[in-house]
Amino acid sequence: MRKELRDLVRPAAILLMAMAKADERLTKEEVGVIADLVWQGARTTHAIAQTEMLTAMVEEMCALQPTPNLITRALNATLDRGAFPEDLPSWLSRMARADGAIVPEEHATYRAILTTLRRLVEARVGRS
Repeated sequence: MRKELRDLVRPAAILLMAMAKADERLTKEEVGVIADLVWQGARTTHAIAQTEMLTAMVEEMCALQPTPNLITRALNATLDRGAFPEDLPSWLSRMARADGAIVPEEHATYRAILTTLRRLVEARVGRS
């Protein structure tokens, strides 16, 4: 069940952590967004009762160090199996606002994620 949950939430967590770490700090509010993502995934995978495992999963997701390559892989995974959560853009916006202010670094990271996503979609359409 842990692997299923990790596989489900990790791509979104990578993107959220890229937003969170854009300003080089991780606030408790941003950790809360990751926790909400993990809890939503736990409901989806029926792992909601495993509190200890969920706490460890939040810590694991908050320790992610998103690189451009990891972000690209996360976006590809999202495209391959459909976005989780389905409203991923709103989660990215939520993460940017979590600490009370959207800083230029977060805005730039958000634009970079969307640019990479557009490039991946265009490459897929070109192969069709």
